[in-house]
Amino acid sequence: MKRFALGSGFEIPPAETPFPSIRPWEQHAAEQLVNSENRVLAIANQVCKSLSVIPLRTLLELFPSQPLLTTFPELDPYPSRNKGIYLGSIHGVGQAADIRWPTEAERKAMVYLRPAHQCCIPVLSALTESGITAICAIPGINEAQIKKYESPLLKVVAHPVEFSELGRQSGLTLCHGGAGTIAQSLLAGVPLLLIPTTVEQYLNAKRVESLGAGILLEPGTDKKGVSVAMEHILTNPQYRKSAKEFALRHLADTPEDSAERAANAILNKDLGIAVGQEVDRGHSSYTGMKRDALH
Repeated sequence: MKRFALGSGFEIPPAETPFPSIRPWEQHAAEQLVNSENRVLAIANQVCKSLSVIPLRTLLELFPSQPLLTTFPELDPYPSRNKGIYLGSIHGVGQAADIRWPTEAERKAMVYLRPAHQCCIPVLSALTESGITAICAIPGINEAQIKKYESPLLKVVAHPVEFSELGRQSGLTLCHGGAGTIAQSLLAGVPLLLIPTTVEQYLNAKRVESLGAGILLEPGTDKKGVSVAMEHILTNPQYRKSAKEFALRHLADTPEDSAERAANAILNKDLGIAVGQEVDRGHSSYTGMKRDALH
């Protein structure tokens, strides 16, 4: 039976035994990881037995050897991965609203947050006092909070907004660290300030930090900490430089192309990929080969 694994990387572990910990900040002995994986394998094989299916030798058998990864090698949550086909990011909201900056000030920021998260109020408070012009897309925020924090410099909306044009005009993206928002921002050459709420977002944020294109803040960071981090990114040109370098490396990549490549792969059409060819840390990468063909 034909099978494939398609995702942004976090949900598809690298071809290693045992699988790496998804919490790299915790120190786990190799023996502990092996024991944990063996327990999961034993449970999986109980299910196989009940279904009269051949048991698994390792959990790696659950995944194809060449997963389809809707991200870029630099942003893969598992930097140790050595097998995978990088298709590029599939992101964007087709029905997102168009919106304009509240003013045409030089310092601008795009903000994507969840209203229930503890960082939301410190971020809005810091922006209110910063002198930065910002568009804050906070789906679910109530009218009372919108009225409290909106100002001539600060536009707060309770729905997604179209990022493409606004993003290119921004000097900073502040978000939780979703793969799509990160890709949109870096492809526009905009650095990020990241306040993750999940393990996946934390790993995404660490990859951005490793590129020198952003800063990761802990969820409990207060208003002062947010203000300091925003100023540091906006006044330190190295962050913008690193983000623009990422954008230049992926200049030919669009979400539409990535979606088409994913569909073609699923339908087993020719992608022009030499599977196993060494591109970007030894990965098969359609986007990398596409760029090579352009030069």
